[in-house]
Amino acid sequence: MATFSLPNGWSLDHDHVENDGDFYTVFSPGQKHGGSLNCAIDYGFIMADDSEIEIPPAVMRALQCHVRAIEARPIALRDVPLGEFILRSPLASKVYTRGVYDKGAKKYACADESDCSREILLDGDAIVYVDFSY
Repeated sequence: MATFSLPNGWSLDHDHVENDGDFYTVFSPGQKHGGSLNCAIDYGFIMADDSEIEIPPAVMRALQCHVRAIEARPIALRDVPLGEFILRSPLASKVYTRGVYDKGAKKYACADESDCSREILLDGDAIVYVDFSY
């Protein structure tokens, strides 16, 4: 079982169970028994044994980034289709869109999804991550 550290003493255990898929357990600070994680993560709480465990926003953002990173697949930027969402690292909070190749700079333009006036230029050999939930 792999453990992922979260802010403020919270932690997340991830275990892959054969034929059952992935299982996540969230632990609050000082807690010995966690609550199982399900799709309720998007609503700001985690359901555990018929009770809700409320977690701080900073912990929720870190959890969402971690769940996204589990799905993400590395690939060279030059192999990513135009318009595809990408991450610079599996745990990155910023999402970019793969843009056109800039012949002058000899790099690919990638637009920041959270700031329409910001873009970065990356080499085609840069490893980025695709196939994640956004």
